[in-house]
Amino acid sequence: MGSSLASAIQTENPPNGIATDLGEFGEALWAKKVALDDAVRKAAQWISTARAVLVGAGAGMGVDSGLGTYRGAAMGVWPPLEALGIDYREICTPDALVEHPQLAWAFWRYCMIAYRNAEPHEGYGAIQQWAARARLGVFCYTTNVDAMWPRILQEGSLYEAHGSTSFLQCSNARGGCPGKGMVWPCPDNFAEQLSLEASRDDSVELGALPHCPDCGNLARPNVNLFGDLDFSKKRSRIQREAYRQWLQSVDGDIADELAPVLEQEQLAIEANERRTEPMDQPMSEELLEFRRQAESELLRRPVVCLEIGAGISIPTVRTALETRAAQAGHVLIRINPENCDIPAELQANGRAVSLPLSAVDALRRIADCTQGMR
Repeated sequence: MGSSLASAIQTENPPNGIATDLGEFGEALWAKKVALDDAVRKAAQWISTARAVLVGAGAGMGVDSGLGTYRGAAMGVWPPLEALGIDYREICTPDALVEHPQLAWAFWRYCMIAYRNAEPHEGYGAIQQWAARARLGVFCYTTNVDAMWPRILQEGSLYEAHGSTSFLQCSNARGGCPGKGMVWPCPDNFAEQLSLEASRDDSVELGALPHCPDCGNLARPNVNLFGDLDFSKKRSRIQREAYRQWLQSVDGDIADELAPVLEQEQLAIEANERRTEPMDQPMSEELLEFRRQAESELLRRPVVCLEIGAGISIPTVRTALETRAAQAGHVLIRINPENCDIPAELQANGRAVSLPLSAVDALRRIADCTQGMR
C-alpha cells in the first residue's frame, strides 16, 4: 500500500481505484495533495504578477541552511545549553552577558561561526530573482539575527528588527559610555579570535573578551535580547525608516489606482454630511460595488506578503505580515511546517494560502511553478 500511494501522490491524477483501495485514508491524503498543489499554483500566480513582495522571515527560514531554531521540531542552537541545564531565554539576556560573560560569549561565538559558515539555501536565491521582477521590488522584514539576508538583498531593502550578530555595541549603552549607543561591525574573523579556555567549549578566555572602544566596558552583539533595555537601535532605526518609506511607496502606488473610488467616496461622505438627517451608510450599493471591483482589479498585480518560518511564541513577523495583508490589494502566503493556519477572513476572500512545508521546499515549488507562467 505504501509504495502505490507514494507513486500516486507524485502524479497529476490518481491511478484508477487508488482512493477506493485505500479507503478514507487514501481519499484524505489525496485531497491534501490536491489542496497543496492548488495553493502552490496560487502562490506562484501571485508572485509572478506581484507589484511588490514583502518578505517576513522568522527562524524557520534558516533551518534548511543548517541553522537551528529555539523552538519547534528544528530546535537546537548550542549543545552545551542542555548539558548545563540552561534555557535559550536565559543565555540570550543582558544579565547573562554581565554576570557570566565568558559563558555568554562562548554561546555567541558558536552562533556567529555557525551563521557565517552556513550557506543561503536556494530559496533565498528564488526571492532574489523575484526582487528583480517585481516593479516595486522586495523588502525583507526579519527577526533573524544570523546576518544571512544582507548576502541576498541590499541594505536598503532590509529591516533586521532584532539586530544582527555581525555588529557589536557596548553593554553599557544606556550608562556613561561616551559612544552613546554606537554600533560597529565585527572585525574579520572576530569569532575565532574569542579563544576558548583549554578543553572547554562553554567558556571564552577572560583576556579574549571583547570590549567597547569608547569606555572599555564589555562589548556585546547588537542583538535585541530577552528583557533587553540596552539594545542600541542606531542601526535598526535607519533600517526601520527605509522600511517605512518602502511601505509608503507601496501604499502610494495602491492609492493611485484607487483614486477614482476614493474621490467618489469622499463626495458621498460630504453629501451625506449636508443632509438634515445623515445616513448611517453614506455609500450607495453601486459605489460599494465600484470599490469591490477596484480592489479586485488591484489583486491582478498584488502586494505579496510572503511569510516564511515565523513562529507563534513571539509572533512579531506573523503580526506584521497579517496586518499588511489585510489591506486592499494585498495577499498572504504563509510557509510554515508546524503553524500554518491563516486568518479566516483572508482565507474566505481567497487572499491567503498556507503551505505546510519547509522554507526551501515551498520556495522551490513556487519557483518551479512560476517558470511555466513567464
